[in-house]
Amino acid sequence: MKTTLTMRIAPDLKREASQTFERVGLDLSSAITIFLKKAVRMGGIPFAVTGKPEIPAETLAALAEARALESDPAAKRYDDVDELMADLREEPQA
Repeated sequence: MKTTLTMRIAPDLKREASQTFERVGLDLSSAITIFLKKAVRMGGIPFAVTGKPEIPAETLAALAEARALESDPAAKRYDDVDELMADLREEPQA
């Protein structure tokens, strides 16, 4: 015997999920049933549930440096990639 499950979800999410599952031959009801069976079998949500990804400190430092350079009128600027590459190829001054 089966029962009915009523859910409230955004119309766009329902449409996109239905289209996604149709591409693999499933209707929305079958896909949700697969999810629920897997959750029961695993004793919880069958994938990692995480918050916002943590941005590495090195990346944050690079972003801060880029912002500082952007507002620094003394920072060297290039008109095109060729000019930048030529500058990078130059021997450092001692």
